[in-house]
Amino acid sequence: IFYDQVSGWDIQVTGGTGSDGPNWVISNNTFYGDNPNEIGQIVIWTAGTNMVTNLTIQNNISYDSNTSFLYSFDPGSPNWNVKNNLIYGISSAMYPTVGVTYTSSGNIMSQDPLFTDSANYDFHLQSKSPAIDKGLTANAPSDDFDGDTRSGNPDLGAYEYVGSLATTPTPDTTAPSAPAGLSAAVASSSQINLAWTASTDNVGVAGYRVYRNGALIATTATTSYSDSGLAASTTYSYTVSAYDAAGNASAQSTPASATTLVVRNHRRLLK
Repeated sequence: IFYDQVSGWDIQVTGGTGSDGPNWVISNNTFYGDNPNEIGQIVIWTAGTNMVTNLTIQNNISYDSNTSFLYSFDPGSPNWNVKNNLIYGISSAMYPTVGVTYTSSGNIMSQDPLFTDSANYDFHLQSKSPAIDKGLTANAPSDDFDGDTRSGNPDLGAYEYVGSLATTPTPDTTAPSAPAGLSAAVASSSQINLAWTASTDNVGVAGYRVYRNGALIATTATTSYSDSGLAASTTYSYTVSAYDAAGNASAQSTPASATTLVVRNHRRLLK
């Protein structure tokens, strides 16, 4: 991956003096940004007399280069193959546009590669990128920049599209702690007030379920509840359990009981 180059070229291809000097393959790179000081992102410039003879530039993405993707000081050759590259933001694959001999095929011009977030240097491909499955298998690396295996026709650029990179959240399977310190205080002949200590949870407690004599009677987001409409002079047993947003429920608390007050009838004696 080459981005925001400000001096020199990203890659300079030269014939060199070794036995492999004339032979080059440049495949599956991502070039991003306009170098204002140079034309092109790849330059072909022979040093000495050992010319670049066999050159393959394929499966690359060039985004918003200066003038052209390639710049050649050499006359070129029919064995220079520029193929299946996506070139965006410029109108020419090679500069000069005349006088350089090369073979061009399968290049995609003027289509946005649809990077995930190029402003923050994330050059992974979006699902609708025109670069997906447009590469050639010959000379393509077996793995992409992340180490993911390239299969079938490779994608253009440094990254193979493998779907959304968003991390799948780990399901919350941890239940809250059971409420502690449940108390039941008689308020009248028809009401009992409950209170308890808050439960804890790895994510957060969403609320509490209140049970009377084993049956669910209410839910509440607070650590208290007033149970009204009760029969006088009657004993009631309560428990409370906590639950979280994922639906995990705690064990029920230790029971607490209370007896509503007796209703006393006061009769007026008449003489």
